[in-house]
Amino acid sequence: MNVNDTITTLTCNFVVLAAGLVAGMVALPAKAVQTYAATPIANTLGGTNSWGYGINASGQVTGSADIAGNVATHAFLYSGGTMHDLGTLGGSHSAGSAINDNGQVTGSSDLAGDVATHAFLYSGGVMTDLGTLGGRNSRASGINASGKVTGTAEVAGAQAR
Repeated sequence: MNVNDTITTLTCNFVVLAAGLVAGMVALPAKAVQTYAATPIANTLGGTNSWGYGINASGQVTGSADIAGNVATHAFLYSGGTMHDLGTLGGSHSAGSAINDNGQVTGSSDLAGDVATHAFLYSGGVMTDLGTLGGRNSRASGINASGKVTGTAEVAGAQAR
């Protein structure tokens, strides 16, 4: 499908999450026309590639991008036409996975020496290590409007929870 293609029908899929809660997609009538446009993010963090993983209602985007020389990837916050490098927790790589409407970003970052990966919360210009549940690694995958983060973390013995 191309950026300018018109979608005239959608598949209906529903999942019952809990009593009274349903998630899914609603089919559009055949005569309804939805159009979508892709907006390329032209700049990077000095490297060749960037990948967007999360977007909020204001159009702010988070993901990861190659830094100069393509030697590592860093989490970014794209806002107002500018890509901001969020850095890492001391390691080589990081990636933003989700962003809420307050512009708070969550994701994962390597620690110093690239010996482990921890979930982070980026808020107010500061990347905070969210730690683990006693194991080596954790990863964040979502964030709500209140700044609560969801993801996985290892307990002792490397079992993920």
